[in-house]
Amino acid sequence: MKFLGIVSLPPLETMVALKILALFHEMLKSKIRPDHVTFLAIISVCGHADEVKDGIQCFKLMAEEFGIPARMEHYTCMVDLYGRAGRLNKAFKTIKSMSCSPDAGTEFDEGKKGSEIPGYSWIEVNNTTHMFVAADDSHPQSKHIYSLLKMILLELKRKGYIPQHYRLMHSQSIVS
Repeated sequence: MKFLGIVSLPPLETMVALKILALFHEMLKSKIRPDHVTFLAIISVCGHADEVKDGIQCFKLMAEEFGIPARMEHYTCMVDLYGRAGRLNKAFKTIKSMSCSPDAGTEFDEGKKGSEIPGYSWIEVNNTTHMFVAADDSHPQSKHIYSLLKMILLELKRKGYIPQHYRLMHSQSIVS
């Protein structure tokens, strides 16, 4: 019997990110103009798949090639991208270079040792962006939102869904 060895496949996130990036480039070749939401999705995907170089290129492409100014959400994705890659100095530089004031999704407390970077997400509804920080209850409708999420999770579990714990790709602690 011949030993074939072990084949290592890239993480699923990376495979999905590469497919999404390929579709994005296909879109550009087809002369389909991306909007700010497209760039937001691409930069976010790059951050989650540890495709830092591609995320940086897309962020620059957005402003330089398409004239789309970076919004708070884009900066938040860039801070997340750098933070997930363990490049906290770049994350801080991004925050300091922002053309708008930092919010809960981008602010770090540089003075605290071992501060954790919060998990966050956002959604745009009727041209209004709503940002959610993990375990945050400051949103005016947070009680209603958490109630709906609880009902959805219970229904998903009833249908057989088993929650997966988030896997960190890099240390997420900020150490002074």
